[in-house]
Amino acid sequence: MKIPYEKIDVELRPLIYELNKTNCLVTIGCCIGHGLTYTSEIFFKVTDENKWIKLMLRLLELNSELKECNINIYQWHRLSYDGLYFVDWKLEIEVHPRNKEAKEEESIRILRIKKRLFKRLLKY
Repeated sequence: MKIPYEKIDVELRPLIYELNKTNCLVTIGCCIGHGLTYTSEIFFKVTDENKWIKLMLRLLELNSELKECNINIYQWHRLSYDGLYFVDWKLEIEVHPRNKEAKEEESIRILRIKKRLFKRLLKY
């Protein structure tokens, strides 16, 4: 399956690319979060459970070092409109709010924190 990287939010492209290179998951959707949205989301299917567990533990270890944001990992259970049962995964990167009144400044701060974290994730 070819991933249409040109359709992915430009800030997330390098991270999505690297996650797909791990050979333990395939991304199926994502959103950087825009404006005052504190959360970025990446949805994926696990293709190699043993490799995924190792990667998940590294992500959770990195999360313990963060001060301005959290990395949250969820198993996502859902039903389709026709009753089919799906299990996917969701990786959230959630920036801690600071000043909701200064919307433009806060929006810039959120994006800056996410970009810094993405760079750390790429090195991890």
